[in-house]
Amino acid sequence: CEARNITAQNAIGHASGPGVAIAFGGTSTRCRVMHCRLLNNGVVGKAADGVFMSGTHNAIIECLAQNCLDTGFVIESSSFSMILGGQAKDCGAGWAITNASATTSVGNSAIGVVVDGWTAAVTGGIQIGLPAAGTAGNLNHTTVKGCTIWHTTGTGPAINVRRVGSGADGKVRYLDIEGCKIIGAGTQGILLSGEDINILDSHVAATQNAIQLQASECSRVFIRDCKIYTDDGYSGVSIGTGSTTVHVEHNHIDAQGGNYGVYTFGTSTGIRVDNNDVINVAIDLFGADSTTAVFAPSDSVGIALPTATAPRQGERFVVRGGA
Repeated sequence: CEARNITAQNAIGHASGPGVAIAFGGTSTRCRVMHCRLLNNGVVGKAADGVFMSGTHNAIIECLAQNCLDTGFVIESSSFSMILGGQAKDCGAGWAITNASATTSVGNSAIGVVVDGWTAAVTGGIQIGLPAAGTAGNLNHTTVKGCTIWHTTGTGPAINVRRVGSGADGKVRYLDIEGCKIIGAGTQGILLSGEDINILDSHVAATQNAIQLQASECSRVFIRDCKIYTDDGYSGVSIGTGSTTVHVEHNHIDAQGGNYGVYTFGTSTGIRVDNNDVINVAIDLFGADSTTAVFAPSDSVGIALPTATAPRQGERFVVRGGA
């Protein structure tokens, strides 16, 4: 099945759920939406998506979604499906890859998609994850590569990796975010919940914590070779309490007057902060709660930990250790 060179506009949802301009749902296979324009879909209180797809081996290719009051492009409960190129402008959210089923979804991707403005404070510009409590299936092996997210309107994180459930509910696992550019996020640049996550070679600029790990929700997170920018009162990387095995390595972090380059909360373990360039901090290069033993000098090697409260601009530092 294929929709090509179509303009779909003025779809309206219902108070109980969003409408859709173009939809291939259920077990759709090898369906493509190509070079379509999704314009002015949804009104206040009756939002609508631009494109919604579920199934396997489906693709949204080089489309434009503009003023869609729910989400521009949605891949949900799908495997081996993708959003390739295109732009979502001034939609509620730009695009989403999610799982709302009891079966694990695997192998989805978004490559080279541009998001220009969004208004959804909860989901943010991009949503990746499990948006409903009680979803048993995981969202595994998702790739986000070469995407650009511009904050021109609204609030909320640029990329929100989230799950609404808890306990035995599904998780986001094996996520790669690579070569992306986030400019001026409304809150966080990347807000994380999941495990086995790589954030690589990306530019992340935000008005709050540029990269924030949710408390007790993150493990095996690797942040490498990124340019990270935050703002007053926040940190370049904020590691929530209960996080395990987090490596922050070889990044350039410009706090632009923010409090810390890296801050770790509570009882996080297995934290490694190694060979980062950190500048323009208001308090110190990095910090941690007193319960975070991984930053204790007895656990570290290399350059001694900073003890003065005055920032030392441009200093490189190494911290290793922890259970």
